[in-house]
Amino acid sequence: MRSNITIRLAKHEDVNSLVVLSEQLGYQTTVNEITERLPKLQEMEEHAVFVAVSQDDRVLGWIHVFISHRLVTDTYAELGGLVVADGQRSQGIGEQLVAEAEQWAEEKGMDVLRIRARASRERAHQFYARIGYQLWKDQKVFEKYLHKSGVNKPDASRKG
Repeated sequence: MRSNITIRLAKHEDVNSLVVLSEQLGYQTTVNEITERLPKLQEMEEHAVFVAVSQDDRVLGWIHVFISHRLVTDTYAELGGLVVADGQRSQGIGEQLVAEAEQWAEEKGMDVLRIRARASRERAHQFYARIGYQLWKDQKVFEKYLHKSGVNKPDASRKG
């Protein structure tokens, strides 16, 4: 594990890095979208976005963790995303980010941290298993764009 990495809460100055890293994960987003979304998440006590920062203040990865409330299960923490920069992977940064999310979840009183990973991300599956996570279930995600939302249906390349 790299000891020269600092994990801290994301801030506005990290927006450009968050966009670049999100694109590396396959999520097409813009500076305007992240600039709008990050402060909303920061205002909610049940969400946290952490970044891994190098000694020269480069953002090398990010993780989003939140509390999920469901009617039929106990409340749990869940990852909303995790990415480590190309060229920086397999150096312990992802593990440090997950450890920070786990600590945050424990401080919020959560007993479980749940992670969803796209079926095609075999390397991510291996990573999560290596750090102690077990496959709980397979599922498919269905989505419908509602006309009233004003959101245009994206092209087929958008897959979360």
